[in-house]
Amino acid sequence: MRRWFLLVGFVALTMAASGLARIPVDAEAMAWYDELSIAPWNPGSWFFPAVWGILYTLLGIALWMIWTAGPGEPRNAALWVFALQFSLNVAWTWIFFGLQAPFPALLEIATLIGTIVWSIRMAWWVAPFASLVMLPYLAWVCIAATLNAWVAFAN
Repeated sequence: MRRWFLLVGFVALTMAASGLARIPVDAEAMAWYDELSIAPWNPGSWFFPAVWGILYTLLGIALWMIWTAGPGEPRNAALWVFALQFSLNVAWTWIFFGLQAPFPALLEIATLIGTIVWSIRMAWWVAPFASLVMLPYLAWVCIAATLNAWVAFAN
């Protein structure tokens, strides 16, 4: 029973932490964004909260799997790398929307992608299914990077 409470707790933790990423996305930032040239394949604005809700839930599940894999240095390393990639995820929104800086955000998202790959690799050694659960997140961040690249170079 304790494991299931931990699962709910880790999903809630990732959802709460994702709230930090929403802070810089205010009316002013959205007005700035609406003036930009965006990629033709950019989904509607309704799509982003739906996708991120699913992805943060999956990240919470992956984090739970890593945490419950048992103590030890490989698990601790996987947790640190997970925390790093999650921090970079939140930082991207602050750079892109908060600073309204698409090119630095592009450099940051490239770093984020590498860190996600590293996190998936680290998770594989302690909780292989957790690494599989993180693959949709990697895929979406790669798509987001193409959207970011369009904005960085077209504006």
